[in-house]
Amino acid sequence: MTTRARREREKEERRQSILRAAREVFFENGFHRATVDNVAERAEVSKGTVYLYFESKETILAHLLLEGLGELLGELEQAYAAD
Repeated sequence: MTTRARREREKEERRQSILRAAREVFFENGFHRATVDNVAERAEVSKGTVYLYFESKETILAHLLLEGLGELLGELEQAYAAD
């Protein structure tokens, strides 16, 4: 694996880690009470790292919603194909 490929994989893993942490924090605290600091702490990264990947807490939520909608769409397509 090349260095570039490894870096890209690590970036994607870090991004996914931040999204997982945000999902947990949002569920536990509610979106309005959750902070980027909470997300960073849960993901074990700095607050600055979170902002390298996402512009704001709202942007993180938008990514989580799109991810969820994509999963739902996939399940609906499978259900439709099975009929």
